[in-house]
Amino acid sequence: MLVAPHTLCTVPEALRAEALSMHMVRTMTTIPVPPLKQLIAGAEIRRHYLVMDYIPGRALNTCWSELGFFAQLRIAWTLRGYVSQLRRLQRSVPGRIDGSECEGHLWPIIGEDPFESYEHLASWYNHKIDVSHRAGKAPATDFRYDTSWPLVFTHGDISPRNIILADDGLLYLIDWRFAGFYPVWHEHTSMVWDSSDFQLPSSWQRWISFIAGEFVCS
Repeated sequence: MLVAPHTLCTVPEALRAEALSMHMVRTMTTIPVPPLKQLIAGAEIRRHYLVMDYIPGRALNTCWSELGFFAQLRIAWTLRGYVSQLRRLQRSVPGRIDGSECEGHLWPIIGEDPFESYEHLASWYNHKIDVSHRAGKAPATDFRYDTSWPLVFTHGDISPRNIILADDGLLYLIDWRFAGFYPVWHEHTSMVWDSSDFQLPSSWQRWISFIAGEFVCS
């Protein structure tokens, strides 16, 4: 929602965790993120507002198909650098920056309880896998959640709709609602999941592994 010529207000799902994530990224990386003006917190979760600068430009999903191969390569290379910067931010406890409930493409239930430790996260996922096997909703596999991967800061929703090709030539990442500290493979898996859910073009999908790396979890 545009509330002034240069001010954007997101409604209603912008939460405190997103504001903290954006602030951390702006101060600890060189990734372009819209400057925050104010966080207005209401009494209810659906009454939170994030007020930020409006970035003149085009959402990448509106112009991606118009770009040539080398223009797409430049964008993919830039995003690869962003992911690399994010992965330098690490901590030992998984989840959102403020410890609030997890949300994202890989969370089947919105508002998963915060995880107290990496082992807690692994136990939760392994339980979900076991339940799915017993219910016949997933093939039998020896896969167990691997806690040897580092927990790195992850955007969690890198998609053309959340990337702004700004008029000043910069590439902005927006919508940090799913961001948090997760295993290093989480970004790649979220991008694959998103591209399937939203049926993104193959010209985007072919860059996913280049941007986020390709991981085999076993």
